Amino acid sequence: MIPKLHAKGKSFKGAALYLLHDKDQATTTDRVAWVQTCNFAVDDPGMAWKIMIATSYSQDRLKEEAGIKNTGRKSKDHVLHLSLSWHPDEADGLTRNEMMKAAAGALKALGADEHQALVICHTDEHQPHVHILVNRVSPEDGRMLSSSKEKEKLSRWAQAYEESRGKIFCDERVLNNAARDRGEYTRGAKDTPRHILELEKAARQRVSPEAADKLSKQHREKDNQLATRIRTIEKRHEAEWIDLHATHNERKKSIRETEIRGLSDNIKSIREDFRPKWRTLHNKQRDALKAFEKREQHLTGRVENAFRGLNLREMITGQAPSGAVKTLFDTFASSGARLAALQRIQQAEKNKLTKEQKQKERGAKLEARKALQLKLDFERKQFFSKRSDVMLTQSMDKAFIRTSWRKRHEDRESSWNKLIRAEELSSEFNRVSAPNLDKSKKDEKRALLEHAKSLAEKFNRRQQSTGIERGQDRGR
Repeated sequence: MIPKLHAKGKSFKGAALYLLHDKDQATTTDRVAWVQTCNFAVDDPGMAWKIMIATSYSQDRLKEEAGIKNTGRKSKDHVLHLSLSWHPDEADGLTRNEMMKAAAGALKALGADEHQALVICHTDEHQPHVHILVNRVSPEDGRMLSSSKEKEKLSRWAQAYEESRGKIFCDERVLNNAARDRGEYTRGAKDTPRHILELEKAARQRVSPEAADKLSKQHREKDNQLATRIRTIEKRHEAEWIDLHATHNERKKSIRETEIRGLSDNIKSIREDFRPKWRTLHNKQRDALKAFEKREQHLTGRVENAFRGLNLREMITGQAPSGAVKTLFDTFASSGARLAALQRIQQAEKNKLTKEQKQKERGAKLEARKALQLKLDFERKQFFSKRSDVMLTQSMDKAFIRTSWRKRHEDRESSWNKLIRAEELSSEFNRVSAPNLDKSKKDEKRALLEHAKSLAEKFNRRQQSTGIERGQDRGR
């Protein structure tokens, strides 16, 4: 069992039309043995992928109805495509039920057993295989299917599947999973691109196995060297992004801490400025209380305290109390009422000074917030500027990577073609020179030299012709 995850995409229509028909955008379905829908109310595959599109478009609504916050990073890659391939030796006796059982196991391993899916069985390869088209958007709550460790999940499931069938076909996978169990980072070898496989397959039919193996080994070594260099570049790219975001976050944190300290110092300064005012008010109210207590000792003083309470209240609050005569009588009749009136007056004075101080503090906070926002905006601009620089340098690295792989493919094709020509020339040389062995040594030497010369000229003409053709292709 070989599970393979293909690149995620955005078009359900494109993926479905490719899988449900023959290759090269054909309208025929000769390679499709059967199709099975999963988690649909219909069995029609043509309707199923349209329902997938509708579910994808309804992601936000599904989340809202399920009470899930529509936050986090957004992705439009809602199309998941994977294939399951059995060993050719398993072809006999492999039923549709067994294939569907394996497809259900793979979906469950990915956590997609409740997602909409199409299982398509093809017959265009020598090994039995099915393709699975999955909607990553859940039809229940709109959440996206996680892609975390999906290859490892499929690898472990495939090993368990082969063990359940009684025979292990992929020993390398068992070793890789055992290494993961030991905590070692392990990654399976990448598949060889189809055009390289076809090139080597065609070349091996025209050259000796020894020469083909030698050249193939050389190319693998060169590919590994280039891949190692590229991995170093990719790790550097990842480190650059981590460092860029970490530096940006540290700068924002530093700016906030600096502004908070500055605001704290401003608040302290304002409170220090108001301290003399509070001291003056305190002394004033203390003297007023003493004078009040002194006046309370005789009748005229009590009357004066009553009038003072009424007049001062009006002066502080800015309005006369309703029922002034009744208030005056109540204050005159009770010593407690006169003291309470004085205390209310003094509390109003404190409230007035407190309001004045708080207004100053709120003004300082407002200025601090404005200054903080300006500094954060400037830091954000600096971040995007640095981000653009990183993207530019990394795009140049990516262009180098693409160019390097393109050159590797060109070198590979050229070397295989040279090997084929060399083998053909060597074979022709041996065939032509064989009859001359019976001649005299002198005639044999002359014949061999003349033939070698003619072959060299023929080889040069072929090389020049190939170079011209390549130049014309590139010009086109």
